Amino acid sequence: MRKDRNRAFAADEAGGGANRSDASAARHAKTTGRICAPHAENTAAGTSPTAASGDTQAPAGSTGHAPALSDAAKGPLRATGPDDASGPPGENGFRTTRAGAAPDAAVPAAASAPSVGAIRRPAAEGPLFILPDGSVSHAIPLDRADMQRLRLVLLDFDGTLADTREANYRAYARTLAEAGVKLTREAYLSTYFGMRSREFLERIGFGDPAVRERLRLRKIALYPSCFDTLRLNRPLWAFAQAFRAAGGRVWIVSTGSRDNIRNAMRHLGIAGGIDGMLTGEDVARSKPAPDSFLRAMTAEGAAPHETLIFEDSAVGLEAARRSGAPCIAVKF
Repeated sequence: MRKDRNRAFAADEAGGGANRSDASAARHAKTTGRICAPHAENTAAGTSPTAASGDTQAPAGSTGHAPALSDAAKGPLRATGPDDASGPPGENGFRTTRAGAAPDAAVPAAASAPSVGAIRRPAAEGPLFILPDGSVSHAIPLDRADMQRLRLVLLDFDGTLADTREANYRAYARTLAEAGVKLTREAYLSTYFGMRSREFLERIGFGDPAVRERLRLRKIALYPSCFDTLRLNRPLWAFAQAFRAAGGRVWIVSTGSRDNIRNAMRHLGIAGGIDGMLTGEDVARSKPAPDSFLRAMTAEGAAPHETLIFEDSAVGLEAARRSGAPCIAVKF
């Protein structure tokens, strides 16, 4: 009964079912036993998302096995300093740790996602998927056995499912310029991208809640005018739709604004291709706290080992680590 009640919160997310591209991806998965789908197109359309509800306690465990992402990939990637001895050093100067291998530690909001510039990149163009062992691919390396173990996929939006960096910067720069504040691209992308709007505005000096809310709404209004710079992570979207076609559940879990995400999804032609959404407006503690991920798991009745998270930022990767679920990092 509780599971049915929780699912009802997300009932409006699935609009129209999978399109032809989704069906092709599902057939490919059944034939080959793998869901990689690099650079596949998807134009699913449907209804606007709504948030789920639930508490923030970790769901009870089940009898399933953890996804066998790779021998080393038993937990999410965590960006650490070169002097951290909790894992083997990677070529990029960072080390990786598995879920539960290190105690929780707050990640500064200004922290950036792991750099992959020094890692040998695949020849193809497009977003990269980085496993906890440091291996990099343009495809998502899950086989049929992995998919049978998974029940839930959680996607961050900004920087993960879509490259929204430039659009967000332009909308904020215009908003703040109207308020007499100059925002540089370098400062925003290196320090503030991925941060909740109210927290960002407070950190740059807007202490009055009423002023912050006015600026937040103005940014939402300007955001669609910058959508010409948006880029969809097509391999990830194709994977998500094939996973749904096979019976899995897909949620967006983001620190962003619900209205911003809805508008961006409509522009990208992917509205209705998810089963639920949680945003920064739905939880008291944002990433790196794991609350939003745990709440989505609770709503779907999925344990952490039955869940796979995709994230791009250091705070998001840390939230995934604290949730106990495996995580794949994304780099545009």
